[in-house]
Amino acid sequence: MSWDVFISYSREDDAIVDQIETDLTRAGFRCYRDKHSIKEAEVWRAEIATAIRRSNAVVAIISEVAAKSKYVSTELSLAQDFEKPIVPIALSRDIRNDVLKFILGQQQWIFLDGNLSERLPAIEQAVTEAVERGKYPHVFKAIEEVNHSANMSEEVDFASN
Repeated sequence: MSWDVFISYSREDDAIVDQIETDLTRAGFRCYRDKHSIKEAEVWRAEIATAIRRSNAVVAIISEVAAKSKYVSTELSLAQDFEKPIVPIALSRDIRNDVLKFILGQQQWIFLDGNLSERLPAIEQAVTEAVERGKYPHVFKAIEEVNHSANMSEEVDFASN
């Protein structure tokens, strides 16, 4: 089975993750979350890796606890290796994990600042865009290359004037 979104999080953030997952599901996204998707007898590490590979995008819900989780870091590293678009949702602006900052540094972070209901439209929009990039990676890479080439030629033209 394939998924629209793999949700990476700390179990200590279950309550807010439940709300985000419910909203994404209500918006029509097929979400993978270990809590619901892994059967007891399965080799869970293999199941997680397969789920990330089969997802179009990853939603990373980052809290102080998640920032310290080796599992969250591993999931996000794997998502990066699989070239999955990642949507980082920060529960706090005070994330103290250089590995996560490195992995997610180029991403547009969504900061909840304690108000999930106001940020839900931004989350849905970011996830929609990430899922589309994940479904059609070759198209988006080609667009990025064209844009990069156009920017390079503009810089050359500017430099020659």
